[in-house]
Amino acid sequence: MIKPADQPILQALYAYRYISYDQLHRLLYAQGSKTYPYTRVMPLFKKGYVLRKKVYQREGAPYWLYTLSGKGLAYLEQLGYPMPYRYRPNEATDKDLNRPG
Repeated sequence: MIKPADQPILQALYAYRYISYDQLHRLLYAQGSKTYPYTRVMPLFKKGYVLRKKVYQREGAPYWLYTLSGKGLAYLEQLGYPMPYRYRPNEATDKDLNRPG
């Protein structure tokens, strides 16, 4: 079940398609809430509404990119959001995406 506090995350992913954790934090949460976005996005990932991809950089630590799964898009479609004209689940679920086990 999606909680009201989770809907802004799904809406942001719908609007931007891919969002890093830092972008999500800056977009939706206060400056001091460093771990709160994690507590909101991880249940969505574990329930299958959100997918994530680890992105490696030349320097520094890798980071996660989040995107909607088919289940997340279907949820938003039930709320009245139009389905993107070109959504291909296989593009969002390539071998580099991590799924909950």
